[in-house]
Amino acid sequence: MDDTTTWILRQKGLRATLPRVLVWRTLAATDEHFTVEALWSRLREEVPELEISTVYRVVERFAEAGLVRTTTLPDGVKVVEAHPAFHPHVICETCGRVFHLPPEAAGRLSDAVGEALAGFRVEAIQFVGRGRCARCAREADPA
Repeated sequence: MDDTTTWILRQKGLRATLPRVLVWRTLAATDEHFTVEALWSRLREEVPELEISTVYRVVERFAEAGLVRTTTLPDGVKVVEAHPAFHPHVICETCGRVFHLPPEAAGRLSDAVGEALAGFRVEAIQFVGRGRCARCAREADPA
């Protein structure tokens, strides 16, 4: 098993079991957002006997430990990612990809709320914007 992953898990008080290592490596290696089902599907390529209930438990423990963030999107789909801090998301209505708003843009959004609401102090942002990503916009309107 990977020493870095083992260290990260132990720092959070978690044993480095094979399912935990696999879930962490998969989530930490990408900015992608996964449903538990999609994560399980990807992991089964490596470990066919892995049960979906195990992946659900691992994700729940990781969320409790602050390693991952689960977000319920406006359409009710719950996704998990290895970015535990609160941050805004933007979803492409065409391809379904989920993007993170860059930290400086999230800060400007937070500042704008404070200004608009006379000093309201934003402590967490759970904003979800919808639109069309650059790739889908180009494909829809080739110039």
